[in-house]
Amino acid sequence: MLVYTLKRLALAVAVTLVVSALSFGLLYLSGDPAAAIGGEAATDADISNIRKIYGLDRPPASGYEMSVSIGQTPSAHVQRQPAPSQDSPRTKPRSGESRRD
Repeated sequence: MLVYTLKRLALAVAVTLVVSALSFGLLYLSGDPAAAIGGEAATDADISNIRKIYGLDRPPASGYEMSVSIGQTPSAHVQRQPAPSQDSPRTKPRSGESRRD
């Protein structure tokens, strides 16, 4: 039973790494992420700043290594904002709507 559990655990880790690598790779296949974040009106200086802030100025391999070791994308650490609480205005229903529990 222990051998079976260890095999399943190793398989789960392998699947997680493959899926994370594929999803990270798709980020770069879709084009320049910094240009997409900046939009059409962004200047070259804006795009350069976006690359620096989000860590896109580094090689993709180091960005993937950082996101796997941290467990989050670099942008989550750049924002340095706490997660919204249950009572935050974002989670409250709009007027005329009711919250479904």
